[in-house]
Amino acid sequence: MIEYEVHSYSEKWVVDTVQRAVETIAHQLTDTAKVERRTLIKVGRYLAMDEGNKRNRGHIGRLIFREVNDALKRNRREHAEHLADLTSSDEEGQAIEYEPQDVLANVNSRNLEIKETINLLAKEDRRKEFVLNAWADGYTDDTEISHILADVFTGQATGHLSFIKRFRKTCRTVLTAQAI
Repeated sequence: MIEYEVHSYSEKWVVDTVQRAVETIAHQLTDTAKVERRTLIKVGRYLAMDEGNKRNRGHIGRLIFREVNDALKRNRREHAEHLADLTSSDEEGQAIEYEPQDVLANVNSRNLEIKETINLLAKEDRRKEFVLNAWADGYTDDTEISHILADVFTGQATGHLSFIKRFRKTCRTVLTAQAI
């Protein structure tokens, strides 16, 4: 397929014509790059058949516009509406515009909640904060965490393991008390 595209790219006017044709229908298609590629491949196949074919501009133009029209029939977008047009009425009969939910804001607020909870439970203790961040990141193997704590904060892994077990119970107690 790529060798056919090379023949299309060797003729600058072909590429310009394809781009202009696709630009005229870009508002009606979902993926214009796919249409451009298919069109360049079709034209490239035609150009690869014979060196003299590049002089048949009329036929090349028909190939381009036939492929563009076929793409319109195949890939037509579904009917779309502007968000500003989506309105509803409240109890008083006044129009309320639709506002989409900001997903990123929810993610940020969730991360903020997690950080606040970690700060509440850690109480400025670096070892507790390390364990809580490990749990928040999905590390649930207490033995592995205790070995990392032994490397980072020195001490024996078994001592850190018993600390983690006690700390888990403390966290459950504090979180349960706050939930009530």
